[in-house]
Amino acid sequence: MCRTHYRLRKNRQLFFEHVQGHVRSLALQSGARARREWLLQNVEAVLRDIDALLMAERAWFAYQALRAASLAGQVPVSDEAAHLQRRIVEDARAAHGESQSAVTPLLDGLYRHFRLMEECPGGVGLTLKGRRQTRRKWQRPLGS
Repeated sequence: MCRTHYRLRKNRQLFFEHVQGHVRSLALQSGARARREWLLQNVEAVLRDIDALLMAERAWFAYQALRAASLAGQVPVSDEAAHLQRRIVEDARAAHGESQSAVTPLLDGLYRHFRLMEECPGGVGLTLKGRRQTRRKWQRPLGS
């Protein structure tokens, strides 16, 4: 296995584990106040790790596509190369699905928590830049 493949796989796995850790940590929070505090303390790290995972995923997936394409470009195509190409494509699709299934619930959960914090009246609501605001105050009017 070449260095590029190893590094891409290593980075992808590292950030996948980070995202999974955030999922587990958020799931351990019981009650709205605990989840709110956790989110306020960890949202930047969570979003950075999700972004890093998505970048690593795209790079790894593109590399797999290039590997498969290079095998298809061999003339004549051997049975061994065709088998390897199919395996690369199948493995890449499965791994990509695994990453999506990890990131999607976390993003959905974050979105739900932030929407609840935004809508919650009083002292439990979302604080943006030190001010309590509702979405209506900072949302651009339609058509602008």
